[in-house]
Amino acid sequence: MTIINVQIFDPKNSSYTRRDDLSSCRIYHCSNSECSFLKNKQCSLINHIFMKDCPYGQIFQEKGFSKRTKKYDHWIEEKKEQYKDVLNSIQGSPPNKLAIIGDYVYFPYYKLSIQKFYKISDFDEVFVESILRTHTDEIIPLFILHLNEVMPEIYKKLKLEYQKLCKKNNVGRKALLHTISPCTIEFNKEILTWDGEKLYGNLNSCVNIQLYDQNKRPATKEIEISIIPKKDAVVVISNEDQVNPQTIFIN
Repeated sequence: MTIINVQIFDPKNSSYTRRDDLSSCRIYHCSNSECSFLKNKQCSLINHIFMKDCPYGQIFQEKGFSKRTKKYDHWIEEKKEQYKDVLNSIQGSPPNKLAIIGDYVYFPYYKLSIQKFYKISDFDEVFVESILRTHTDEIIPLFILHLNEVMPEIYKKLKLEYQKLCKKNNVGRKALLHTISPCTIEFNKEILTWDGEKLYGNLNSCVNIQLYDQNKRPATKEIEISIIPKKDAVVVISNEDQVNPQTIFIN
């Protein structure tokens, strides 16, 4: 297994600790170097303590010392140096969306099942229909939409009555900005134009530089801006026209 992430707990930085609380070090190991979550600096073990662990991952914990001991600061600095290449390298949990990870299906719908991973060989239309028969949660239309996107061969085998439950549009879903079509997008009540590379708009609130006329009255009508988003920037779909075959959804 490979160490992919380390988190160090320093009681000095927490307002909810006692004098005798120990410093600690959580070490995340993974045996699946091809995990798509890992490539996005995500891990299903982060912040999920009530669901079944990932079949490819393990967490080990090392205990340090309390604030009352002389070894306290030295131990923390020692661990930071030891794990500096992977310290806080995982940035968050994966999106709540069906995914295939190695020989397993990632199933993050806790209202439908507390189990988070299933073997692909067990995840067929019979299994899916057994879940749909016993649940009526509002997440089901989105789950069926995810199933159609990730495992269309199973979706097509579902009974028609279950296929009809599929969410009919993408409005409200989150997607990578760089994968949606050119369009207008609303941010904090301001309308910006997306051209596929940059966002353009007029933000009248950005008045760091003010112009005046000959009577010393403000003469700035509006400020035109452009924003170059990072590749992982996310937006909420508000119109189906924003979606195209290349759009990548994160939920």
